[in-house]
Amino acid sequence: MGIRAIAGVLAAQITQALGYTPVNKAGDTMSGTLTVPAVLPTANASGALGAAAIGWTKLYIDYTNTGTVGSVTINKAAGRVNLAAAGTTLTVTNSLVTANSHIFLNADSAPGNVVAVQFFAVAGAGSFTVNAVPAITNQTAIDFFVVNAD
Repeated sequence: MGIRAIAGVLAAQITQALGYTPVNKAGDTMSGTLTVPAVLPTANASGALGAAAIGWTKLYIDYTNTGTVGSVTINKAAGRVNLAAAGTTLTVTNSLVTANSHIFLNADSAPGNVVAVQFFAVAGAGSFTVNAVPAITNQTAIDFFVVNAD
């Protein structure tokens, strides 16, 4: 629909008064920094990411689900890797990872141990290592999520 002239005011005058060109239709492109409001928790400690009023409510992260068992290269913020039966470690080469990255792990299949298994990641420049203590019994799918700090 675009901006229309209203009572003698030209669309260019409105844009000039705003100091920016509004983005209001599919296919518009922007450049520069996009600033969004902070996500604030509600009384029960839950919070919505975004809001319908600002045009977005969910955030989807690009994800790779690999069938490869053992060390892999996945250059995305999230993915699934597979630790081999009797395994204790695998390396994920990932260009998004720095030594300061936080790597969150979640076992997505049963490791098969009678005792609890601890999974943890050690980040380095360009990769991270997934460790299992003690060694797992079954091949286990492990999801990861990379968060980088400023």
